[in-house]
Amino acid sequence: MDKLGPSFHRTFTLSRPAVADIIRLVREHQDESVPGRVLNFNLITAETTLGPVYISSMRRYAVATGVVDEQERLKPFGRILCDKDPGLQSTASCWVMHYYLCCPHGIGPAFWFSTIAKFFRPGDEIDRRQISEHIAEEVRATEGTISQQTALQTATVLLGTYAKSDALGPLGMLEPLEAGRYLVKEPSCPSLWTFAFILADYWIANWGEVPGVNLNRVSEAGGPGSILFMGSGAINKALGELQAAGFATVQRRTPPFQLNRNWSNFSQFVDKIYD
Repeated sequence: MDKLGPSFHRTFTLSRPAVADIIRLVREHQDESVPGRVLNFNLITAETTLGPVYISSMRRYAVATGVVDEQERLKPFGRILCDKDPGLQSTASCWVMHYYLCCPHGIGPAFWFSTIAKFFRPGDEIDRRQISEHIAEEVRATEGTISQQTALQTATVLLGTYAKSDALGPLGMLEPLEAGRYLVKEPSCPSLWTFAFILADYWIANWGEVPGVNLNRVSEAGGPGSILFMGSGAINKALGELQAAGFATVQRRTPPFQLNRNWSNFSQFVDKIYD
């Protein structure tokens, strides 16, 4: 799967209300029984107040956050949102959108998670310039050239996405300071069932149908625990609670320590997330 490029945002940060509009229109107007039918640009223009460049940006965010696929058909997460959180008001939905932007099997930009993993250290102050320099280095190493202006715009967008209240600000990762500077904060852990949902999705996408994996895989760099900013203590607590609920078996008696899944798919956790 190709990742989105550094200009996918068209200078706009993620907006949950705008992505919610995309979800609504897909559900109302897309007949999944008709092959090849996709959401129409003119339809979005007619039925929302969004401008044309903004529409392009939000459609890409809808793909990057796991809501729709590249043909703009609702993905499982998008169908869940239609039923459980159509306005994208829940912090759980914010966590899942963040996860899809960052996860290795998603379509989010390649630099997105590497930037967050390197710079989002609680207590640190970060600024737009250092983020833009890192993004430029990442893009040049993997994709080719990027202008200084594009790198700076992309840094502004990434930081704004985690600072603005109508984006992923409810996760509590960034506090704006003076222009272009932010304080990195310790986010609250996702709920147990949000973690379980994300773990189950990550498992099937990256580890397939295997019944068990080395316990370290959950917390390794780029794994579900690190994407969710969960330390080893929080991960162990969550896995213990999943085991107590009958959804997992954690073996720590002799190395290699092992995690075995007792769930069939992430749909088992959906109702629990939005209770």
